[in-house]
Amino acid sequence: MTATKISIILVLALVLLLSFPLSTVTSAQGGGPGGIPTVKVTKITFSNDNPKEAETITITALVWTNSSRNLTGLTVTFAYDGINITTVKNVSVGANSTTLVPITWKSVKWTHTMTAIVSIDTVPLPKSVGSAVLKVKADPIGDPWTPLVGLIAILVTIVIAVAFPSILNTMKLKKMK
Repeated sequence: MTATKISIILVLALVLLLSFPLSTVTSAQGGGPGGIPTVKVTKITFSNDNPKEAETITITALVWTNSSRNLTGLTVTFAYDGINITTVKNVSVGANSTTLVPITWKSVKWTHTMTAIVSIDTVPLPKSVGSAVLKVKADPIGDPWTPLVGLIAILVTIVIAVAFPSILNTMKLKKMK
């Protein structure tokens, strides 16, 4: 046997040895293509669909899997418009079922695309992202009467300041007569 043939046999043996444990583990999980289970966020809901700016709301992701066994140690990362809100670690989902993953968030004004993505060991799972749109109203400026009363007080002060000298002159003229 030549050195080239031995090298080819060793490379093939190494490839087979490395691929065997991976195929065994993934096929044992069942569910998706190649035995890898499908895990995804199927829905995102909000405790208030019309929050005001700076209001604390609960955002809940519904995580689903078609795995034939329980999955543990998942991570769900929440974000708005690509800005990370928080990460929930050690999420578990039962075999072929769903679980709710809630967080709280202090709302920021604007219309946002809220997302949640499932990961294993910081590696996002393919097609696991769920999203929903949330419109957050701007915080009201305040009581409309306070500026109006202030404006009226300023106008009255201006009128008195303009009219006062002529009133004094009229009073002086009456005293002189």
